Order: sequence, then C-alpha cells, then structure tokens
Amino acid sequence: MKKLLLPLVIGSALSLTACCECKPIQGKLAENNKKHENKDAQDKKQAQEQAGKDEKASKGNKDASKTATVAAAGALAVGAFDWDKLQANGGAVSGDIANLGSFPYFKTPEGMKLVTADGTAPADQPASKTIEGTTLNLFDGKKVASETGKLSYLNFIMAEDGKDFDKAGFDSTVTDFMKAIGAVEFYNDEVPAEVTETIVKMDDDKTTHNQEYMDGEGADFKGRSVRQFAVKGDNGKLIYQVMSDDAHGEVGVLEVEGFVAPTSAPAQEATTDADAENAKKQAEEDAKKKAEEEAKQQAEEEAKQKAELEAKKKAEEEKAKAEADKKAEEAKAEESKKPTASEMTEEISKSGKMILNINFDTAKSSIKQSDVTLVDEIYKVMKDDPSLKLSIEGHTDSSGSKAMNQKLSESRAKTVKSELEKKGIDTSRLKATGYGESKPIASNNTAEGKAKNRRVELVKFD
Repeated sequence: MKKLLLPLVIGSALSLTACCECKPIQGKLAENNKKHENKDAQDKKQAQEQAGKDEKASKGNKDASKTATVAAAGALAVGAFDWDKLQANGGAVSGDIANLGSFPYFKTPEGMKLVTADGTAPADQPASKTIEGTTLNLFDGKKVASETGKLSYLNFIMAEDGKDFDKAGFDSTVTDFMKAIGAVEFYNDEVPAEVTETIVKMDDDKTTHNQEYMDGEGADFKGRSVRQFAVKGDNGKLIYQVMSDDAHGEVGVLEVEGFVAPTSAPAQEATTDADAENAKKQAEEDAKKKAEEEAKQQAEEEAKQKAELEAKKKAEEEKAKAEADKKAEEAKAEESKKPTASEMTEEISKSGKMILNINFDTAKSSIKQSDVTLVDEIYKVMKDDPSLKLSIEGHTDSSGSKAMNQKLSESRAKTVKSELEKKGIDTSRLKATGYGESKPIASNNTAEGKAKNRRVELVKFD
C-alpha cells in the first residue's frame, strides 16, 4: 500500500506545479476569445438590424406601389384596352386567329370535359354558358379597362368521374394554346381586393354585366391567381381570362365587338372534328349511363312491386287462415254449448220448455250435420221419461216474407218430430207446430237477435 501512495503524491505535486506555471497564458487566451465572441455578436446584431430595415423598406416600397396602383385604378374611369401597346409588345401575329375554329375559340383539354347544365356537374360548380353583348372588366396591373362583346364562360372538369382535377395539366395546356395563337399574357397574379371593389361599383352603376371574371367581391379572388391573355389578328380581337384550382379550370373568352368569324380551314376542321368526336363519345357515355340508371330504377320498381304483391298475398292468406281458425273455434265453442239430455230434462221440469238453436241448412228444413247430436239428446230425454210428451215448435227471424217464414218453421218442426219417430218415440207423444216470425224473443234488427229468433222450442204438454 505504501509503494502505491508514493507515486500518487508525486504526480499530484507535479500537476499542481504545471497548472500554476500555465495559468497566466490561459488567462490571456480566454480574454482574447471573449473579445472575439463579443465582436461577432455585435456584427450579427448589426446585420440583423440592417436586414430588418431592408425588409421594411422593401415592404414599404411594395405597399406604396400597390397603393399607387390601386389609387390609379380607383381614380381611372372605364376605358378601352390598350391594344396598340399589346401589339408593340409582340402579340398576335396576323392570321393566327383564322385557325381557331368556331366561338368560343378554345379547345377542350385532353382528358377533360365541359361542365353542362344537364345535371351531370357537381352542384358547387357553375355550368358553362354564353352571354351576348356583355362588358368584360379586367385589370392589366396598372389600370382598369373594359371591352364589350360576346362572352363565353367555360368550366372544365375531368372527363372521368371521381378523378382529381389535373391543375398542372390544365395550366400547361392553356400556356401551349396561347403560344400557338400568338396571344400575349398581360397579367398573371392575384387581383387586389380594392380593384375588384372598384369593378363591383361599376357593375352597381349598371354600366357592365359579367360572369365571375373580375366582377366578384374581393374574397372571390383571394389566394387565386388570374391569368389574362389578349390576341389581335386580321379577324379581330379576343381576350382570355383563366383561373384554376384543385377542383376545376375556368376560361372566359370575350369576342370583342367587330370580330369576324374565321373562315373554314384544314386546322379548323381538324379541331372541329376532334371536338365533335369528343362530344359524340361524351353523349354515348351519358346515354349509356342514363340507360343503366333507368334499367336499375325499373328493376328496383319491379322488385318493389313484386315484394308488395307477395306481402299482400301473404297478408290475405294469413287473414283467411285467421278467419277459418276463428270459425273453427266458434264452431267448437258452439258445440260445447249444446245442452245435454240431463240439462234439457232439468230445464223442462223447471220451466216446462227448452229453447234450442238447432242449425238448419239455409232456407231449408234439413238439419246441419253438426246439430244432429241435439236430436239424439232429445231422444234420450224422452226415452228416460216415457210419460213425457213434447210439442216441437219452430220459429224464424224476420228475413224473407211472413208466408215463407211460416211454412219454413212448420217444416223444420216436422223434421225434428220425424227424426224422433225414426228413433222409436211414439207419435202420440209428439206434436209439430210452426209460428214463423210471429213470436220473436230478441230484436230482428241485429244479427245476434236474429240468431236467437231462429230456434226450436220443446214445450211439455199433457
């Protein structure tokens, strides 16, 4: 342990000596580093302050420029577009417009279709349309200008339903088209809200009537860039306004008054044929879709009718079954209500007669099979008491004529008497009399009362 402690003590002493010797040098280095750090921080702060001043100055210049532009637009009366300046800037080689085809002089981009008013377009996208004799207000970046003519509003979506709109493809197609016809792009930026407000005021004065192009409130154009093109040729002048987003592309085409429609040309025919082919294809697709929808609706209607018929048939069957079951139950209950021989004997002994509702066939004197047992019970009563003599009296309800009812009651009484005689009861113990409808025991104004009046009474006699 002592051998180990000695080197440790020596080492510590040497280390302390070395540290004391280098302390002045290290202090100078630290002081110099601190001076450099302070200078860098000051330089960085000055650079940031200068950048802020530059940015503020730049912003001030932009705001001043925008204010000057807006002020100029607000102060400027409605004027004509500066076509001479456009021509001087290299716009529209004479004759290019001749190959554009027919109004509105714009070809439907490949893979897209026009939104029409036939109900196939999304509800939030207005249909394409044309307005004769309207004034289009526009902003060329410095002032408000106006031109009058025929305005077509074209709204494009993807031809394939449900497919996301190809904004990049649409913008590229527009750019290529404008280059091909020699059109000049004179504005490509967001329109200041103050400019649209100026144009709105012009519309309020009934001096103009436009579509969604440059005449809406400032909020309509917030965050949306408007591209504006103009082309001037031998046929006349055209102005295009273009906007696009992730949902659709919009193109406004103004045929300035005095424009002469281009004559037929091979390029025009090719364009027209292509558009006609696209229109034909679209019409076929629409017709096919419509036919499929109609077939589907017809199938659904037929299925619905079939289901209703089956449900109705089932309900009728269930109702018929319920009625049959009810009748069976009633018959069973009626059967259980039929008096026995002992009950008949007791009632005759007590009151001298027994009222029975024996059922006969309708308008006949024949006893229904279900009530034959009642005759058997009457026979038992008379067999058990050989001294008993009974007068069998028939009664009817008021249905039919009195003469017919009288005859029917007599005939039914005789039928019961005859059945008892067949079973062995001596004829001297029996009488048969009919009273027709003359002695009702209930009202004949109800079905229940009539049922009670249709009866046979067994009356005891000496």
